[in-house]
Amino acid sequence: MSHASTPEVTLTSAVAAAGTITFAYPSGYSRSNFVGGVKNVLGVGAAAESKRYFNSADDFTLSLGASTITLTWKRSETLAIGTVAQLQLDRPGVDGEDDAIVYDARVTPMGAGVVQINLGNPLTSSATFFRAAAAIGGAGALTLLQTELDVPRNIIITNAGDDTGDTYVVLGEDEYEVTMSETITGANAGVAAGVKAFSTITSITASGASAGNVSVGFGDVLGLPVHVPSSVHILKEIQDDAAPTAGTFVGGLSVNTISTATTADVRGTYDPNAAADGSKAFGLIVVVGDPTFRGNPQYDG
Repeated sequence: MSHASTPEVTLTSAVAAAGTITFAYPSGYSRSNFVGGVKNVLGVGAAAESKRYFNSADDFTLSLGASTITLTWKRSETLAIGTVAQLQLDRPGVDGEDDAIVYDARVTPMGAGVVQINLGNPLTSSATFFRAAAAIGGAGALTLLQTELDVPRNIIITNAGDDTGDTYVVLGEDEYEVTMSETITGANAGVAAGVKAFSTITSITASGASAGNVSVGFGDVLGLPVHVPSSVHILKEIQDDAAPTAGTFVGGLSVNTISTATTADVRGTYDPNAAADGSKAFGLIVVVGDPTFRGNPQYDG
């Protein structure tokens, strides 16, 4: 992973939250050099000893234009007029600086940004793992039978009646023990499937009484340990050391999108074509710009 610095910009007006700053590309570079970069850094201040640094995942978003870059400021503090700002743009890919990187346990480096992701031997999907089918009498937290999942995966809610007017707030943690939250809208005599991958469930809170029985369990949508932005980054799907029928992949949340209660998983998910049964082993071989990037901050409610 390496960076290239833009020319410095001196702010001609103050920049508050949602305000923008325009930067030129570094000399000799263009938009194509930085598409897919995730660890962009903004340096603020003229003197090296007093310069402050901000990260793209938390403090700002970038829009890479044909000839300029637009930074949108996310923090509540205001950057004062006369402030000197400079971007350090992430160039995706693996180079010599990555020799010292400590990779996640589920990620095997294979060179040139290619990694193999182990998705484990997930248990068979269960509609009642967290809560057996029963009516919900009113708004409030549900009593859960279990809290831990075997692998990071999505939550499913099965509604016997028409509960499309109800919502269920799922609070828990991802595989890195980071707090996360998702709001799932009920179904009409069907299954409402979440899109985020949880490892632990802390609580599930219903917005109101149900029209019929409601059960809560987990599905076959499996979470990824690193940010994979789109299906074009998948080189091979693996099932028991063979290439299976293609599954369904949903890319990780865009680095320029703030996670909310209903947005996609921050790192991405994969739903194998074959149903999980506790025996089948699934995996992916993917190419990513930064094999250590875990996506944008989780929405935690």
